[in-house]
Amino acid sequence: MWGYTSKNSYPNIILHDCTIEKVRLEKQDIVFEFNDCGFWVAEDHPQNPFEEILRTDKAELRLTNVDLDFLSISRYRKLKIARKKLLTIRNEISLDDFVAKINSGEWAFEFVKEYYGYRCAMFCGYIHTDRKPYFIEMQIEVSYEESHYGWNKIYEDRTW
Repeated sequence: MWGYTSKNSYPNIILHDCTIEKVRLEKQDIVFEFNDCGFWVAEDHPQNPFEEILRTDKAELRLTNVDLDFLSISRYRKLKIARKKLLTIRNEISLDDFVAKINSGEWAFEFVKEYYGYRCAMFCGYIHTDRKPYFIEMQIEVSYEESHYGWNKIYEDRTW
């Protein structure tokens, strides 16, 4: 299916400023499908012959054997009064709602920061929408067994 694959490859594959357009649930796996701008492959990655950080084409990230008891998706909303931030409200949303909104095109999730621990990750980013508010701050925490990245091409003209 993919010309190139890589397992557990952070920090040699970077998701910063990368956007997912689809999410698939396959048994215990969650698969994030990236748009045509894919993700970043670092110059140190063995499958990057170009010696600089470059973007791929359409790509995917598969998190295997996800523990749904340790999956959390939260969105953050700032409450303002007279243009001054009063507080931030955190709401958890279900995986099913997240998947439905991404797959319908109502939302697109952009990764901004990624943090990894032993068999777990936290992704911070923004949901982009066509309506106000045009972006919503979000955080995804997930426990999994392995991460598998797949893509077909690295573009020399898509530099960091």
